[in-house]
Amino acid sequence: MNLAEYFECTIDFEGQRLAENLTYYILISASLIGFITGYALESMQLTLAIFGIGFVAACLFAIPPWPMYRRHPVPWIEVTKEAKGSSDKASTESTSS
Repeated sequence: MNLAEYFECTIDFEGQRLAENLTYYILISASLIGFITGYALESMQLTLAIFGIGFVAACLFAIPPWPMYRRHPVPWIEVTKEAKGSSDKASTESTSS
């Protein structure tokens, strides 16, 4: 893997699902832990601090295109000359109508 491939900002569909699920789990866990801890210690500041830490953790897991989000690449079909010619005809027919 070269450097350009490492910094390519794409993730596959399974990676999108994983990132979304991780975000949900982290935010819900941080909310519950923050609420319970803040309620027990009667501290709104602690509640918001724990939720803020959870938010930052969720951002660190979900925003960068980590390699774990690119494990299932979508196989693309190569365009053949026949298919390319027929798509050109279809596009000219649709624009002339």
